[in-house]
Amino acid sequence: MERTPTVKPLLTFARPDKLNLKPSFQRGFIWKGNQMVCLIDSIIQGFDITPIYVWKNDPNNKKGKVSVIDGQQRLTTIIKFMNNEFPLKKNKCHSLPEELHGKRYQELPQEIIDKIQNYNLDVVEITGELEEIEEMFQRMQGGTKLKPVEVRNAKHGAGRDFVKSINDFTFFNVFRLSKEKLQHDEILHQIIALEINNLMPRSFRNQDLDKDKNFIAALKDGISEEMQNIISSTIQYLSEDAPVFEKDKEKLARINAVPLYVIARNNKEKIASFEFWKWATSFFTDRYPEAYKVSSSNSSADKENFAIRIELLQKDFDNYFNESEVKEIV
Repeated sequence: MERTPTVKPLLTFARPDKLNLKPSFQRGFIWKGNQMVCLIDSIIQGFDITPIYVWKNDPNNKKGKVSVIDGQQRLTTIIKFMNNEFPLKKNKCHSLPEELHGKRYQELPQEIIDKIQNYNLDVVEITGELEEIEEMFQRMQGGTKLKPVEVRNAKHGAGRDFVKSINDFTFFNVFRLSKEKLQHDEILHQIIALEINNLMPRSFRNQDLDKDKNFIAALKDGISEEMQNIISSTIQYLSEDAPVFEKDKEKLARINAVPLYVIARNNKEKIASFEFWKWATSFFTDRYPEAYKVSSSNSSADKENFAIRIELLQKDFDNYFNESEVKEIV
């Protein structure tokens, strides 16, 4: 692995056409408003910011692009600000001049715009193999503890590639999920672990998943073609007529994603997708039993509570489609 320190003008480097901000091992954008404003403030004040590390020879990139190893949050913030996506505001850095509060990039005085455009970024270009880059990425996150799903995502493997290939279906839009925080991937990790366990209830606690040798091996080496087809076809079925929610608070909680996958997996040959979602939305709207609520709150990732949710959903499903009048489950 080779490293080459360079200096890059912000105006010509911090551009989407020059950067791959989301290589396979990266997490999503997670910075909040104060962090974003403080970075722009530092640039305006001419303070140094830590070097940015990029992978120069990523084989998945088009010519002229580099993949960001470390510095994704900073570069995304700069690009967002220069696209007028957020204003400057009073922040914990305390040094931002009051006359700049509330202003977006294009509203700034020309001399401030010039300061930003002429700012030089310290960039370290890395040439190496994917395994080396992934290891480097994990080590460089020492100051920011990675979540378990982020650690799994940072490791190359056929299982991870399969997850990435199906993590954008409409099914995921039904729940309160953030793709930037890899929550789509997290749901698919749980589904894979469940399929490996032959759909038998199991714990979804991260410490239990990460101790499961079969699950970890699946992420690294991949799962069988048969299992891939089962998961893909079930997610496709759930996406065909998935309901559209305009507001996040109207969406289903993400804890319901895997239980609904199980019911769909077992019944998709019997019931059309539209009818499935008609039943599912009516369950959570009209017949949401107290036992389900309890199993979804404390220790919701435990095997026993997952089993309770599956049992209650399946009973209600059977009642709904087999009887003219739906019985209330208590």
